[in-house]
Amino acid sequence: MPHRELPPSIMQRSILLIWPALLFILAVADCACALTLEGQLLLRFKSLILVDPLGILNNWNSFDADPCRWNGVGCDNASTPAVVTLSLPRAQLQGSLAADLGGLTHLRHLNLHHNHLSGPIPAAIFNATQLQSLFLFSNNLSGSLPSLLNRLSALQSLDLSHNSFSGMIPASPLANCTRLFSLSLSHNSFSGPAPAAIGSSLLSLRRLDLSYNSLTGTIPESFGDLPSLVDTLDLSHNRLSGAIPASLASLPANVTLDLSFNNLTGPIPQEGTLAKQGISAFLGNPGLCGTPLSALCLVPPSPFMAAAQSRNRGLSKGAIAAIVVGDVAGVALVCLIFLYCYWRAFSQKKTSGKGVSSSTPSSVGLGGQRPSWLCTKTATMDMLPEAFDQGDLVALDGEVTFDLDELLKASAYVLGKSGVGIVYKVILSDELTVAVRRLGDSGAHRFREFQAEVEAIGRVRHPNIVRLRAYYWAVDEKLLVYNYIPNGSLASVLNGQSSEPLRWAARLKIVKGAARGLAFLHEQGPSRKFCHGDIKPSNILLDCQMEPYIADYGLNRLLSIVGSGVPTSAQVGKVSVSSRSSTGSGLSFGAGVSPEDVHYQAPETALSKSIKPTQKGDVFSLGMVMLQLLTGKLQVLSPAEEVELSQWIEAALQGKEPLLRILDPVLVEEMHHADDMLTFLKIALACVAPQPEQRPSMRLLHESVTRIGTPLSSS
Repeated sequence: MPHRELPPSIMQRSILLIWPALLFILAVADCACALTLEGQLLLRFKSLILVDPLGILNNWNSFDADPCRWNGVGCDNASTPAVVTLSLPRAQLQGSLAADLGGLTHLRHLNLHHNHLSGPIPAAIFNATQLQSLFLFSNNLSGSLPSLLNRLSALQSLDLSHNSFSGMIPASPLANCTRLFSLSLSHNSFSGPAPAAIGSSLLSLRRLDLSYNSLTGTIPESFGDLPSLVDTLDLSHNRLSGAIPASLASLPANVTLDLSFNNLTGPIPQEGTLAKQGISAFLGNPGLCGTPLSALCLVPPSPFMAAAQSRNRGLSKGAIAAIVVGDVAGVALVCLIFLYCYWRAFSQKKTSGKGVSSSTPSSVGLGGQRPSWLCTKTATMDMLPEAFDQGDLVALDGEVTFDLDELLKASAYVLGKSGVGIVYKVILSDELTVAVRRLGDSGAHRFREFQAEVEAIGRVRHPNIVRLRAYYWAVDEKLLVYNYIPNGSLASVLNGQSSEPLRWAARLKIVKGAARGLAFLHEQGPSRKFCHGDIKPSNILLDCQMEPYIADYGLNRLLSIVGSGVPTSAQVGKVSVSSRSSTGSGLSFGAGVSPEDVHYQAPETALSKSIKPTQKGDVFSLGMVMLQLLTGKLQVLSPAEEVELSQWIEAALQGKEPLLRILDPVLVEEMHHADDMLTFLKIALACVAPQPEQRPSMRLLHESVTRIGTPLSSS
């Protein structure tokens, strides 16, 4: 057929239809060429994300040549920006990790926790050798821990907890990460021995959590050689066996130790840090014995007894007679000493009643002197008031209806043991339960100071402050008796020990009550400058209606008077004949809940122990509690988490990011309170200002939070 040309009009219409498509293709090609290599690597990561229900990755596309503007991507401020942070936590992403992330050679922080990522960690990810923090916890990741982890010599924080990793924990790769200060591999399926190299190499480690795995063997002795461990050593819920290494007693004093629910055996060493742990640190080990457990350790036979048993019936009649005579002589000597003491006491009482002169000898003993070790009181006891010669319970109000004898005979449950004493829940009757703190056995010469201090504390009466009801003073025992608050502490609720989630109304109520109580202390306490100095979640107690009570105010001053020593194991048992561990919700006064944490202290106080606590320091501490209540973050944040949290907060305040990005997941369902939450956040940020003069007073803080939300009755 002869070739027919299209009419010009048809050709023109065809070109007009095709031309836009050609321009679109060229534009796409041009954008793809303009996209940086790091942007292309991030898009490969996105390609492996199968589900993105929140649309977090919607602005990740090749049309935007600058990946630094994408959600969750952070870059440095250099002339040629490089990706240093990839942070997409709690985004509900489903998919797997891309090996291409290892190509981000400047990446320092990778935070993908609380998603639904599955599969193994690609070994190529560890090509990003500048990583300082790697947070992949709370996903569905599996497989073993790659040996290429040893490339991350700059790694400071590694958290792979709450996944499905298995196999042995490799020792050599971890040992190369000498800058690690936080390591958490808990809630996985790791097996085999706990690597001893952790204790011998990771000398900067402040937190170690290997709990809820299947580790076997003994606890490495080297775990006691971690000089920087100031937070937690958690080896609970494994299959560890053998004795508790005595080296653990050398760990820093404020470490919280958890060895519960293993197969450990033998006596618990009563030294150093081990002696300061509560009963919860050793539960679930049927073979353990000794304080603070109720199981007594069997005393091994002495060498003499062992030799006697080995000889069996080898003793002659003469030897047996000699032993009997010696025993009788010993008993007779004890009886003579007792009779001598009784005679001296009776004669002194008789002569004093007849008004003997001062020239009459007061005692007759060896060489005309009464032996100092025989039948005498200490000089310190003689100097105390007569009422305290034997020790009396002193009531601080007229409502105390029990006496010392009733207190000592009542059932007592050990709530916790810490560096500031043991705390008991004491049930005096069906209607009356109190909390009793033991302060140790030192400071006998400073009774007058102690008396003045406890009486000043006892005068503080407020519905949001734990009330001091009575106290007991003796040389070898000092007790503080408080009202018992039945619902535990805010720390136990935030740590997941409550069956019900903490809703927004309850959180707001807690802050309002705490601020009200602290404002009262600041303005109407024993002096106008009175402050608490140690506000943290474990010192905010809750009743059954979630009403808060400030605890432990004035305790630091009392400890400076009597000393901070915990009662020795020999003294435990004087308070009650039925001390037991309480499994209920009565944990109070921060004992056994958590160590002292400087993260709640104001910078000017935490940096120098010589600076006394201040009221503005209390404001800072309560501000930190407010941030924790809003974000769900624990008080101990790694540098990467601090960067992440500050970025979220700044973006939320500027309206660039939704508030839900920084919220505790429990609060996401209550976004109808978003305006109140944003106001709450602004108040908290004002409280944690770096300079004390920039922070509000506690009274202004209380007035500000009181204006937030609905009346308390709705909570």
